[in-house]
Amino acid sequence: MSLLFRAVSVLIMAFVVSACNTMTANVRSQNSMLEAQSYYDRALYSDAERVLLNLSERASDNYDVHFMLGNIYVRTGQYPAADRMYRQCINIDSSVAKAWYNLALLKVKEAMSLVDEGYQRTAVDSPEYERNFLLLKDGLITAITGE
Repeated sequence: MSLLFRAVSVLIMAFVVSACNTMTANVRSQNSMLEAQSYYDRALYSDAERVLLNLSERASDNYDVHFMLGNIYVRTGQYPAADRMYRQCINIDSSVAKAWYNLALLKVKEAMSLVDEGYQRTAVDSPEYERNFLLLKDGLITAITGE
């Protein structure tokens, strides 16, 4: 009986220690997210990115970490990195709309940049495309604004 009691006691202690470690890790993750959000809100994107990248190493399946990184990368003009982060969110949970939406907006933003660049580089030599570029840009703006 004494041996059984010790074995059960050891198992209970192991469970309690494991639960405490998990709770501590969750609190650290929450504090890190709050810190990253604080940096993000103050437009300190490199500081927020540093915190989030550290957090993503510990929690590679955290939707919110990847989503905020995607937003940071859009705001800092790092579109391929933003694309990767939003797609990572979709891989984690494809039923959440916000990553799909932001990825679509990113693609529209990239299309607008491409239209502007194409217009600037070719309008002088290709007058027939000048009108097409302007119509395409107007179409993209209308699609975004609904006006």
